[in-house]
Amino acid sequence: MMLARRPWLVSARAEQALGGLCLILRLMQTLPTPFGNTPPAVAVCLILPGILERDGAWIALGVVAGIGSLFLAAGVVHAAAKSALIIRLNAIV
Repeated sequence: MMLARRPWLVSARAEQALGGLCLILRLMQTLPTPFGNTPPAVAVCLILPGILERDGAWIALGVVAGIGSLFLAAGVVHAAAKSALIIRLNAIV
């Protein structure tokens, strides 16, 4: 019998939080950012086997990848907004 790694990540409360994170990651995939679909998909693909096999190590790896993809998407959106503002300000002058 295998012992579960990080069993607190596979509790009922943790699964609800993971469901919310997966929902956010899936919503991120609808954003029209270049190459923005792959990182959230990879994160969800790492989380789901962890949930199915009750293995907290895979879940932790997926959560780290998910948070990284959130930061990546936030950086892309910030850079796009900033460049649009710069273009707008330069078009007026």
